[in-house]
Amino acid sequence: MNTPVTLQSKAKVSVFHWFAVVAVLLVSFFFGIEGILMDSIRRDELTTIGHIGGLDDPAGTMSLIDTVNSLTTHSTQHPPLFFLMENIWSKIFGYDYRVLRVLALLWGMLALAMVYRLAKDLGGQHVALITIALMATSVMFVFYLHEIRQYTSLIFWNALVWLMYHRLHRRKSEPRFYELIITGVAVSAAAYTHVPSIFLLLVIGIYHVLFVKKNKRWWKISFAFIIGGATFLPYVPVSFTGLNVILDEYAVNDAKVLYNNDLIGLVPVFWGNGHLIVFIALSAIGLYSVVTKRRNSWYVLYFCLAFIGVVLAMNGYLEFIKRIRYVIISLIPFFILASMGFVALFRWQYITTGFLVIWIALGTWFQLQDDYLQNTGLDGALDHPEYYALMPALEENMSPDDILIMTVNDYEAIQPSKQGKKSIEQYYFDGSGFTFIRLNSFPGAGDVNINDIINAISGRPVWVTHRYDASPEELEFLAGIADDYHLCRQLTYGETSILDYYIPNDAENITCTAE
Repeated sequence: MNTPVTLQSKAKVSVFHWFAVVAVLLVSFFFGIEGILMDSIRRDELTTIGHIGGLDDPAGTMSLIDTVNSLTTHSTQHPPLFFLMENIWSKIFGYDYRVLRVLALLWGMLALAMVYRLAKDLGGQHVALITIALMATSVMFVFYLHEIRQYTSLIFWNALVWLMYHRLHRRKSEPRFYELIITGVAVSAAAYTHVPSIFLLLVIGIYHVLFVKKNKRWWKISFAFIIGGATFLPYVPVSFTGLNVILDEYAVNDAKVLYNNDLIGLVPVFWGNGHLIVFIALSAIGLYSVVTKRRNSWYVLYFCLAFIGVVLAMNGYLEFIKRIRYVIISLIPFFILASMGFVALFRWQYITTGFLVIWIALGTWFQLQDDYLQNTGLDGALDHPEYYALMPALEENMSPDDILIMTVNDYEAIQPSKQGKKSIEQYYFDGSGFTFIRLNSFPGAGDVNINDIINAISGRPVWVTHRYDASPEELEFLAGIADDYHLCRQLTYGETSILDYYIPNDAENITCTAE
């Protein structure tokens, strides 16, 4: 008589569990959609769009090889896989930045699914559910759900690498050939997505050498990882070039570097959704799973500690980490270990539910704080009242015949404000109609010949942004147009920049109407 009741009870638990999984995915998807629609485009995203041709090639003819060449020329620290996918995506759906953001959101959903599968293998269904609930509502993960950047796909590929490794070396049966192929592909894809994948690969490598029995299976797994890693060898010289560029940049301005003491201070706050005490609580709960000897808890603890050691050792030697997003994949073992601890607690369902409510509330509050804005790169979105007061005049006075030339990598012109006020870039992407050209742009926008620009603007009104303290390139351009143009009006904005309005000398029906 009891057997049917037991089976029915299990069925109900299973239905509730999958309902909860779908609910978590929908919550994360909602966060992503909200960011796609509500957040103004940022400089990092514009760089991505530049690499795929969206700034210089509105016809959409930029090839995959051109994207690779753009990266190897202007952004050597970034491997090409995500940018190639965005290139293909743009060929199908266009260059609207909101549409381009959808690809990162889709990778985010796949990343949650892959982390769920990994956590389930390590700790069971309940651990998997709590893990993705923490991940889906983490401020770090949510931020990159709608950024035209590679970080959600980075989480996916690294979770797949760890999942495949765990299955291959823990299972009793011999690895199948197709599993070894998937492992090699995952390793290659992780490396070509972003260089910080080296952190997880080193953690796995150390574990594999020190703790795994050396037998035929060991050699097969090693071979799969070596082959996958070897596919990245052609790109290694480019990555070293990018590393040297970064180190040279940081040598000039070491304020950009996150030294190890910075990481030790920042990562616990961000991994705790903005609060150190929350990080400490999650760590303590995770250690409780080790004390109570939960299945695989020691194994996951190793990944957490080894990750910390590898990151601090590499950054201590090279001093190359600029943003804490470079270590975002360490969220995976940290959340899995914490979830193991939650499940080990008495009445864990109620405790976990209450914690998640607090977790989401604190994360929402943290997104308004200076630390969050600074360490996600949003602090460049400064408010310049005089500049934003100028924007309506631009919108009212610029016509489709006008040309706007940016001669500087200028945050006042590129970044939107914290309140979402538009930048010049935003007006351009919203289809205001005027021609938009960069003279000395950020990586990914391509190189423009000054003489070609001067010839192209002949006979048309020109708006030019430049700094008070103009660079040689800016001075060359301004000198080049002086023979055929006269300055109609000069407007200052921000703390460093000027907007000039030039009219052709032979113009008959153009007057200085800009206000």
